[in-house]
Order: sequence, then structure tokens, then C-alpha cells
Amino acid sequence: NEIGFNWRTKFEEHRKTMSKQLEGVSKAINEIATEITKEEKTSHKDKEIQIRELLVQKNIHPKDIKIKKSKAGKLFVDIYYENIATVKEKDKIKCIENIISKVCDEKVVLQKDTSNIDASNYMQRYASEDKFGLQLGYSKTAKSGNTISGDSSVQIKLEDDKCLVVLSDGMGSGMEARKSSQIVIKMMKKLLTAGFDKDDSVELINSTIKLTTEEVYATIDTAIFDLYNGNVEFIKNGACKTYIKNKQNIDFVESNTLPLGILNNVEISVFDRDINDGDIFIICSDGIIDSKEEEQGDKWFIKLIKNISTNNVQKMADIILKEAIDNNYGICKDDMSVIIVKVNKKNKK
Repeated sequence: NEIGFNWRTKFEEHRKTMSKQLEGVSKAINEIATEITKEEKTSHKDKEIQIRELLVQKNIHPKDIKIKKSKAGKLFVDIYYENIATVKEKDKIKCIENIISKVCDEKVVLQKDTSNIDASNYMQRYASEDKFGLQLGYSKTAKSGNTISGDSSVQIKLEDDKCLVVLSDGMGSGMEARKSSQIVIKMMKKLLTAGFDKDDSVELINSTIKLTTEEVYATIDTAIFDLYNGNVEFIKNGACKTYIKNKQNIDFVESNTLPLGILNNVEISVFDRDINDGDIFIICSDGIIDSKEEEQGDKWFIKLIKNISTNNVQKMADIILKEAIDNNYGICKDDMSVIIVKVNKKNKK
């Protein structure tokens, strides 16, 4: 009968979806295994020994030293200690930075320490100094009449020290839209920090959404900034343009794909570009762009961002949001979010 046929069809779709998920997991595990093998072949033992000897000469006694390089070529040096107090002072940190930089022939800086996480196994991580710095501003509001916005965002550092910025716009508004965008954001964050391939991450999110009983539709707008090598990668699915401003020049990255959850086969757009000194990236939900109803397209928006003179990223985000709200005399017909990311080249020493 028709009901049985529909269930069989749905079951077959779910089986194919799970198959895709397993393929993605298999690919991720294989890539991780390959990376481990590659890392084992690349020995940094000589440099680790040299760093230890130089540290001991400065009365710094590490328990262990591990050197590794990311796929992008960034150097990471993890130093483990038994005594926290001896390496917390600024002059000691500077001394360690200088020793590692000299041995590895690359400028390194302290990236993080774990003294507040695990005092018994204290670790300092030193990493290649980024060539660019990043500033971030964020401003948002909910649709008029709602207290909850359907837009969600996250900004975190990935394990390889790249900066991940994600904005997701749940279809509709209010709590249901918020649920959709939160699912996408949380899964994207988990998958990318776990080392999954970007295409597989989006496929897995879409597949999981298809398997849920609730209707979940959301856009995904991702930017991954590599501040060491000086480039950015965009992953877009159903999202607005990303606008890039540098002085009076406006460029943009555009994708024409449907939001996650709508189609079985995901269409994502991935773009790469180099970062230039002073680039300002403007990531926003369609509530911002579509706020000026009497004017189709984004001409008003391009004119606005071109004329904004402030270099303060938070002020810029606030100006854009205020202008979008004013476009409809203070009534927000949709959720509105805008993220501003500004990159500046660091001075060479």
C-alpha cells in the first residue's frame, strides 16, 4: 500500500544517508591515520634535545618537549613541567620564546598554558607567530515582537590555531529558528574541531538534519582565517554574500545554494582568497540586506559600508545594525546579525 511504500522509500533514503555518514567518518579516520604516520616520519628529536639543553642552562627544567607541525606548516612546541612557578614569569617566557625561535629558526610566541586546567601535568604551548592580527565585532537583534533571535554564531580557535567564524540563520524566526541554527552551529563546531574534512562536515550536518523528526532548515556561513599563512577559506550554504572592504574598495564572495536540510544532496560553495593588510570582512544574515524593501538588492548596503569611516569593528557592526533597523522605521521584519572581522599585518621585527 501507499503508506508502506512511503516508509520503504524513507527507510532507503535514511540507509543512503547513514552510508554517506559512515563514508565521511571513514575518510576522517583515514586522514587522521595518514597524518599520524606522516608525523612519525618527521622526527624533531634533535631540536627537542637542543631546546632542553639550552633551557636547563637557564635553570628551566622541562619534563618533556614535543615538536610538531600542522598541515599548513605552522610550528607547535609543547613543553611539559612539574613545577608551574618556575616558568610563569614574563622574563622566563621571553627566554623560552627566544631559545625555541633560535633552535627552530622561526619566531615563536607563547600560545597557551594549562596551569588553570591541570596543575599536575602543566604544559605551555609555543607556536609560530601569526603574520596577521584579527579584531572582531558583533551586533544582532531579534525580529520585532520576538525576544529570541533565530540567528546563531560562534567564533573559536581550531586545534591548528586557525580562527573559525560561523553565522547560521534559522529559517523563520523565534525559538524554532533558533533551534535550527543552534543545531548547525554546534555540529559544525564539533566536526571541524574534531578534524573532519569541511565538505564531510556539511554533509554530516545535512544528513543528521534529514534523520530528525522535526523540520530543521538553516543557512551556514563560515570563514576560516589562517593568520599564519595569510589566507581565508569561506564555506557557504544558502548564506548571504560576504563583503570585503579595503579602504574604498568593496569585493564580495557569493554563493547560490539552498539552506541545509532542504535537499538530500548538499551543495556547498567553498572559496579561498589571500588576506590583505586592512581587509574588513562583513558577514551578515539576510535580515540586514533585505531591510530596505523599496530598494532591491544590496546597493544601499554597499554604499553604507563604503562610507563608514570608523576602523573600530564593534562600532562598524553597531552602525550597520542601526541603519538596517532604521530602514523600516524601527521595526525589524526579520532577525538581524552582522559580524565584522578586520585583519592587520603585524609589524616585522
